[in-house]
Amino acid sequence: MGHVHKQIAVVAARSPKDNEMNTVFPRVQTGPISEVVPGSLIKIQRSEGLLTSLVTSHVGKTGNRSFVTLNAKIVGRPRIFFAEDWSTPNCLSFANKLHFELNVFDGISVDGRGYKWEDEPGVILASKSKLFLRAAPENAFYGTFRYLDVETGDVLADVPPPYWSCGAWKISIRDELTCKSVCLFEFDITTANAN
Repeated sequence: MGHVHKQIAVVAARSPKDNEMNTVFPRVQTGPISEVVPGSLIKIQRSEGLLTSLVTSHVGKTGNRSFVTLNAKIVGRPRIFFAEDWSTPNCLSFANKLHFELNVFDGISVDGRGYKWEDEPGVILASKSKLFLRAAPENAFYGTFRYLDVETGDVLADVPPPYWSCGAWKISIRDELTCKSVCLFEFDITTANAN
């Protein structure tokens, strides 16, 4: 007599991790600026091009969230300025935690008295345990510098002295899975006004 072989399907038990979604780096999301956590990095599409900006906790008179542009190429405006109350319906935001890296090691990019770049936007000021990014006003005739707390997104009208200033820094995000970092923006005061 012939033998009949039965095929048995073996189904391995799936672990809870098997049900997780794929990982994506960087983690991005779209939506209105009002839903983005203050201090987050965003991309905004404007007629002038793609703006890289930091979201603030400040809300303007018409209810729009303000942000600090980092790479503006708008005639008559500095690259880094405080965009107050702009109507920007949609943005691309990074959900990864930002990592600010200051160049305080070369002796050229840091000023212990805070005077070297006192009228330059883009400089990061260290005051006690806080770091503030100096942003130019939208309109130099009517406005004054604003200072963005890089950790919280809060905006101040002034930074209490004494402070150190740092003229070279970068923002990166880190992929925890691969332990790889990607630089999203880099600033150096010595080349900032070269373009």
